[in-house]
Amino acid sequence: MNPSVPDPSSTSSPIIVIGSGPVGVAFVQKLKARLPGVRVKLFGAEEAPAYDRIRLSELLAGKSSVASLSQDISLDDVECFFHCAIVAIDPESRHVVDHNNQIHPYSRLIIATGSRPDRPSIPGVDLKRVYTFRDLRDTEHLVARRAASQHTVVVGGGLLGLEAAAAMARLNTRVSVVQQASHLMNRQLDEKAASLLEASLRKRVSEVYTGSGVREIQPASQAAHTVGGVVLRNGHVIACDTVIIAAGIEPNTDLAKASGIAVGRGIKVNTRLETSVAGIYAIGECVEFAGQLYGLVAPGIEQAGVLAAAIAGQEVAYLGSLSASKLKVAGESVFSAGEIHSDETTLPLQSAEYCDPEKSLYRKLLVSRGQLVGALGYGEWEETPRLQSAISEQRRVFFWQLWRFQKTGSLWPQVERTQVASWPASARVCNCRGVTRGDLSRAIQSGCQTVTEITQATGAAGVCGSCEPLLHNLLGEPERPSFSGGSIALALLAALASVLLVGFMQIDFQPSSSIQSLPWWERLWSHSDYKQYTGFTLLGLLALGLLVSLKKRLLPERLRGHFSYWRLWHVFSGVTALLLLGLHTGFELGDNLNRWLILNFLALSALGAVVGLVVSFEAKLPARLGKQARHWSQWAHLLVSWPLPALLSFHILSVYYF
Repeated sequence: MNPSVPDPSSTSSPIIVIGSGPVGVAFVQKLKARLPGVRVKLFGAEEAPAYDRIRLSELLAGKSSVASLSQDISLDDVECFFHCAIVAIDPESRHVVDHNNQIHPYSRLIIATGSRPDRPSIPGVDLKRVYTFRDLRDTEHLVARRAASQHTVVVGGGLLGLEAAAAMARLNTRVSVVQQASHLMNRQLDEKAASLLEASLRKRVSEVYTGSGVREIQPASQAAHTVGGVVLRNGHVIACDTVIIAAGIEPNTDLAKASGIAVGRGIKVNTRLETSVAGIYAIGECVEFAGQLYGLVAPGIEQAGVLAAAIAGQEVAYLGSLSASKLKVAGESVFSAGEIHSDETTLPLQSAEYCDPEKSLYRKLLVSRGQLVGALGYGEWEETPRLQSAISEQRRVFFWQLWRFQKTGSLWPQVERTQVASWPASARVCNCRGVTRGDLSRAIQSGCQTVTEITQATGAAGVCGSCEPLLHNLLGEPERPSFSGGSIALALLAALASVLLVGFMQIDFQPSSSIQSLPWWERLWSHSDYKQYTGFTLLGLLALGLLVSLKKRLLPERLRGHFSYWRLWHVFSGVTALLLLGLHTGFELGDNLNRWLILNFLALSALGAVVGLVVSFEAKLPARLGKQARHWSQWAHLLVSWPLPALLSFHILSVYYF
């Protein structure tokens, strides 16, 4: 049956967009903002309406619902056709055919078909319980499987693979990650940054295998058609019941190729984002521009903005996008932009590195002929938006800037670094959404006064949240530390120390009249052997507590850990030492030198409890007050600690010498 062609003279032909993913939706929204009266038809092959694909990992992790993924997507006055795939394009007649055999004429056609998961050609890849992680349907299948899976193997150590692994591990499912490359996220990170990411990931998953791909997926039995395990290329077998393939993507070019549009690795476009056929454009992950593919959302959104401006009549040109990603990967911040690897085809790259193991920070700059061409980092890095702009423009960096970076981790001085309003309008602040400083400034000028309002207007900070401090900065608000689970634990320990201190000052034990009838607790400070046990244990705890300040010099880098853990250990050891002091002395202050020793220790503990409470609740205090309270309480705590070693040495000498 031949499709019925609508009479083009009865109505002007609309602009048709094929693809309801983030790039297609972004184009429609940007075009309608410029041309409110333009007629647009949006086609999506999925059953679900347009949704926020960037947040699929949140849905898999149980942090959001399906409804929440679409609630911020506004497509008013747009003719939407969901679960309606376009199966053919006729460039000569300027119409498309949907899967219901209906014809839709167009004035301009925009192809935003995105990409699909790359399924490696290995035995067993078609077994049941082998999944991909790319769209809502994949995610819903994995959510249903998550509770039943005992052991999941994720094939691929890139962004999607690590997000899937972290999400599947939330219900105590055993998860193993297999990465064919030598390290995780090899396209975005170097080995040092990847090693930090791997160390963090191992706290969530069971095993991480790098430099070892999958040779075969085995069935559970000869008769079964479900997964039973995977065989690595080195012969190692991992027994499992679920496999997630996250081994890369392939551009969706079949529709364009069948229509006679020029296709290489992707759909080829020029600086106007036009294909080889007049009136047909392409944007997003299906595009190849100047021989390059972009596997990230941000370049596609940038292309959407350029094309919307061009169709609206502006003189614009697309000159390519900076390969940049600033994302939360398995809960950790990673950043990569520009050239981060050098080979025979590129110029030699000079590198400058900064590392702070206490804060789990690693940063690296790449310079070629004095120009900044790349950067990567692990951990929070507030300079990343400005770095992206500098890399895009290949700005010159001088030796004193690199020296400052190696010493402080910052390429620019503090004053310059913190003024987001002074950044170029093209500097990208939210990488997940491709929102620039100019976009944010326009939103503020239009009436947005809070971070929540800016997020609703622009989408910035609506995915990973890593750019939220920059939004506060742009609004002129101070960046506030967050109140985390570590803060709660620290507050509880500080409160316990306060209770013990009060007990020390209030408890008045009356010693028993008969030595023969001493209760067990009184023997702890009356019997010489027990007194030595508690005394030497107390001494050992005090010595271990010094590791907080000495760990930089005494421990190798791989054992230093995160500073917050050391701080918790320091407070815990202090509380335990305070309890042991009570058992050692019977909660008495003593006389003479002993009295001064105990009073010094109690003062040290009291100030330590104050520091713990201030640090815990700093996020709740006014910014300036919190900063000053932390500074002065830490300074007083350190000052009172100086007499302790001398008093303790005199005490030990008096007991064992005299």
